[in-house]
Amino acid sequence: MTDQEIGLWGGILGSALGLAGGVFGAWMSLRSAKPGPERMHLARWTAIIGALTIGFTVAMLLVPAPWRMLLWVPYAPLLMLSLRAVNRGQPRIRAETR
Repeated sequence: MTDQEIGLWGGILGSALGLAGGVFGAWMSLRSAKPGPERMHLARWTAIIGALTIGFTVAMLLVPAPWRMLLWVPYAPLLMLSLRAVNRGQPRIRAETR
């Protein structure tokens, strides 16, 4: 195997493992949430974060090389703020439904 082939396989396997980890994590979160508002909250945020991540990935493929690194500037803070909103909203909803 050449270095190029090793890099190609690493990219394919890394992407597949990352996607599988994201799907598994979302599934486990949805599975552990209580039915009703809490699960709806998690499902909505799973879709939002998934769309954000897919949009970022597509943009990384379409934007030319020197400029694609600038895509991290809005993506990283948006991802962190989204995850923070999920983590703050879930206990609030759980407390309201008691």
